[in-house]
Formats: sequence, structure tokens, C-alpha cells
Amino acid sequence: MPIQPLPAHADLAHLKNQAHDLLKQARLADAQALARLREFHPHYDRLVRTGVMLADAQLAIARSYGLARGAYLPYVELSPSRAAGGACKEKVAW
Repeated sequence: MPIQPLPAHADLAHLKNQAHDLLKQARLADAQALARLREFHPHYDRLVRTGVMLADAQLAIARSYGLARGAYLPYVELSPSRAAGGACKEKVAW
């Protein structure tokens, strides 16, 4: 799966739903969900042993949007300046 750009008017609620959906599908052993986690989670091997948590799904979703510090997606200010390549500001809580 290629890295996708964060939408210009990204909605935090939509990103939360994506993480929850990924978590549910991964816990059901859905092949696509596991493939996404395998590609975007840096510690996929640990997930196989310990199980997937919401934070793991959030990290994978964030990294699928190309954010290196994926766990901090909840704090990215989702604004047009972000879409235009502007700096991220820490404002929004997940």
C-alpha cells in the first residue's frame, strides 16, 4: 500500500474511525488489515505475539499518511497549511 497524502481538510473524527475500523478488522484477522499493519507498524512482530491495541492502529494510520512520528497524529493541527506542506502545530487531542 502506498503512502497517501493527508487530505486538505482532514477530519479528526474520520481518522479516529479509520483507526477503530483497522483495529476491529485486525482482531478479526482480516488479511488487508494485517497487511496494512505489517507495512506501516514498525513493531509488527510484537503485535503478532501480544495483540493489536488501539494505539497500534492509530500509529499505522498515521504512518500510512507519511507522518514519521505517527503516534503523534492526534496532536497534528488539521488545517489547510498542513496540506500545503506547512509545519504541523500541536493542538488537537485524539
